[in-house]
Amino acid sequence: MTIAAGFVCSDGVLLASDTLYSSTGMGLKYGPKFWILNHGDVLVAFGGAGSEAGLLRTRDEIDRKLSSGQSLIRVLDIIDSSLQKVSNKLPDHPDWKSHCLIAIRVNGQTLLYENSAGSNMLSPVQQACQCVGYAQSLGWYFAASLFHAGMSIRWAKIVAAHLVKNTKEYVETVGGDTHLVEVPHVGTPRRIENKSEIADLEAYLGPVAQAMTAVLPDETTNEETIRARLLIVKAAIDKAVRSMVIEPPTGGMTFQSGSTSFAYDASQTPLVLRLSATQPPQDSEEK
Repeated sequence: MTIAAGFVCSDGVLLASDTLYSSTGMGLKYGPKFWILNHGDVLVAFGGAGSEAGLLRTRDEIDRKLSSGQSLIRVLDIIDSSLQKVSNKLPDHPDWKSHCLIAIRVNGQTLLYENSAGSNMLSPVQQACQCVGYAQSLGWYFAASLFHAGMSIRWAKIVAAHLVKNTKEYVETVGGDTHLVEVPHVGTPRRIENKSEIADLEAYLGPVAQAMTAVLPDETTNEETIRARLLIVKAAIDKAVRSMVIEPPTGGMTFQSGSTSFAYDASQTPLVLRLSATQPPQDSEEK
């Protein structure tokens, strides 16, 4: 079981996955699920959800037939025929069927394609992102909430890391490390497997979750307190959206209700997305 996701970004395509394969009756196994097949001006990043044997064999078939100078149509035909050839050799069981996400870069343009599970024909991904695998519904929730068309790879990596992290947390059959693959329109593609770099990306959205818990009511809050907290969070997010670069705030913010207070020290958060408001926004009514 698995999660794999693809994001169509302003400057290329980003792919993400966990590393736990379907057991297919042979116990749990871990490994990468995306590979970069680089043939000069023709580049394919191939992978997705399915059995390890099926993905690896399909990868090798595609890589063997690719060569520099091929057109997009020729590359699509190669991938279609490779999917068909491997599918004919695999057991007729859902666990062996592959749902692939494939980034194809030809002539400086990177496009995202997929095949539906069990299909041997690629079609372009029509939306800004796509999730496949056992946890695709949960993946879609995080992708739809956080990713939008026109986002660059730099920021999509934060969404992708958050998406995989949470599917691993809430779906038992998704697990292992998080891997990302960057395929820019121009430049060298890159695999991201370093655990420290992945952890940094996962941490970006931590303060948002922390701040939202402060908005939830408890026995000491009333409607005015909750409203004031929401205004602080909204103002901070609005500021982050408007800013090209967000400087680390100094100090923090404190919510006070009776004898109970909630303090958030923003200076201790090494993140790009920061809750940078230190006072509630001024309103016509006195809080």
